[in-house]
Amino acid sequence: MVLASFDMYWKTGYGSQIVFKVKVCEEQKKLSTTIMIIMLSVILLNYNQPDMTIDCIEYLLKNKNYYDDFEIIVIDNGSNDDSVIKLAETTSKYNLCFINNKENLGFAEGNNVGIKVSKGEWVLLLNNDTVFKEDFILKMAKAAEDNPNSAAIGPKIYYYDAPSKVWYDGGKITKHYNFVRDSSENSEDYKQVEWITGCALMINRKALEKVGLLDKDFFMYNEDVDWCIRAKKSGLDLIYTPYAKIWHIGSKTTTENFKNSFQIYYGYRNKLFIIHKNTNQLEYIHLTFIILSGICYRIIESIAQRNFDSAKGYWFAMIDGLRYKPKKRFLR
Repeated sequence: MVLASFDMYWKTGYGSQIVFKVKVCEEQKKLSTTIMIIMLSVILLNYNQPDMTIDCIEYLLKNKNYYDDFEIIVIDNGSNDDSVIKLAETTSKYNLCFINNKENLGFAEGNNVGIKVSKGEWVLLLNNDTVFKEDFILKMAKAAEDNPNSAAIGPKIYYYDAPSKVWYDGGKITKHYNFVRDSSENSEDYKQVEWITGCALMINRKALEKVGLLDKDFFMYNEDVDWCIRAKKSGLDLIYTPYAKIWHIGSKTTTENFKNSFQIYYGYRNKLFIIHKNTNQLEYIHLTFIILSGICYRIIESIAQRNFDSAKGYWFAMIDGLRYKPKKRFLR
């Protein structure tokens, strides 16, 4: 029996809004009162996007109407705008934990700072540019209750600019170490996957104790895949839940992958890092040859198009990736 039905609007930093048709049902109210109490920690990492982060904070607080047992940890990762002032004010207003890293530590180490001070049995790394309904945290807690021994859990993710189009409903790793969407199995119930995106990665505290933190050498991109590989090697399961859903603003359908030197460098370099860490000698030689062939082609193509910035990104990705040198390059 439906108790109420209403439209819910979410404004974004892009000046647009997405509309959810929300129905509050007796079954949903019952779920919020019968679920086992599981303490969650939600970590939001900010870099020069204070307004978007504040929107995400306020919407997380609305989730407390359904599930109250979670803390919010907000981290500024060396922003060079007015982020620290705005976030300090907002977190003080709501009595939330705020950490100022003072320098850009990257996605991996930036989140590690939050993980170290978190108190939850599960820790949710959540991108600040995500949109979700008021029962999102409740459904993530329910997934944790249903899968208590899993290493991590990830929700269903849609494109923001195409709200019915799925971006993530499970991930698999191909034999050439491409990290792709896995739609080969039924995605309407819990299922085991090979990797979960860091866009919304909820990690079991027990798994952190066994697997460790995110590898700070990665700085940005593929640190989520690396952690998931390590968890699988430790004999732990990774679970996808279709019941919790978010919309990712950053996952624009019109955005080209690795379009600038920053994305090119960390994307390709870190793929070489993963292969270095997780393959035997013969696999490493084979896969490295394939990747380097592709990188060399891209370098030549970029130079021919007079896109020297991209060519530099590919070049240094190859050099640092082969030497396993975790340098910080092409930072804004």
